Amino acid sequence: MDSGGSLFLIVATFLFLTQASIIRAQTDSLENRVDPYRFLDSFDPSTSIQTRFPAPKGYHRIDRKSLTGFGRWLTRLPMLPPGETVANPFNQFVLISTFVGGVVDVPLISNSYDARGILNRLGHDYARHMERELEIYHPGRGDDSIVFERWITGKYRTNANYTKLFWDEGEQRAIDGAEMTRFTDFSNLVTSYATLLKECEEITESAAMPGDIFVQIDSSSKAPHHHVVIVIDVVEGDSASVDPDRLILFGNGLTPAASFHILKPIKQTYRNWFAEGKLEEKLVKGGKGKFYRLNLPFLR
Repeated sequence: MDSGGSLFLIVATFLFLTQASIIRAQTDSLENRVDPYRFLDSFDPSTSIQTRFPAPKGYHRIDRKSLTGFGRWLTRLPMLPPGETVANPFNQFVLISTFVGGVVDVPLISNSYDARGILNRLGHDYARHMERELEIYHPGRGDDSIVFERWITGKYRTNANYTKLFWDEGEQRAIDGAEMTRFTDFSNLVTSYATLLKECEEITESAAMPGDIFVQIDSSSKAPHHHVVIVIDVVEGDSASVDPDRLILFGNGLTPAASFHILKPIKQTYRNWFAEGKLEEKLVKGGKGKFYRLNLPFLR
């Protein structure tokens, strides 16, 4: 390569690395700002999941740098005070506090926020936090996808069984909380557990990280059961001799919609942390399930 080509390669490499550094700095600034949860008036770190649920003795939380942005965001979700009950969107009692590890402080403002709907809602809230709203999309029940960038510039329609999406061009609308709520509600309507798995890869429980999910789909009966649980945090043993070598904290929604909460194991050996294989024991009525990793780019 001649000197001119070498100089061009050096300059191009320098510009690429500089741009990458700027993007990383912008991302870090957004992720670490004071109020990462736009659904709250203000965020108090002392109420976070990391504070409320310390690692059990002999364990430590996994390195935050190994997590996706969505995973890190989940580990800091705010909690309501101890003793709060699980309620439905009409503030009617569903579960007493002793049956759950605690209630997460995510306002339940829609009937569509069932177990699957709350996963979509949290993903959309994370995208808003990172100013990635225009990257949000979900595969539909047919060959279409619902795309937020199109949603905000027009209107979606669907056929009677929600298997086909139609889009009509319109005027640009502002991106705000109310618009995101309407988009989430519609997304929950035109997607399903089957479409959720279109953007997932199956993983083992031993590989599960914050932001991964556990999905149960039992279509064998006249009243099929579907459910999804979110991996909220993971701890590892301080030494190779610790058994089990890792524990998981799970976030759970209900169907019909009710408060998003932290699951409590049947045998509370590690308080609210689950050893491998113990989640299915807790959710035995839902049948077998599998762990998956979400590959939606706006959650990276």
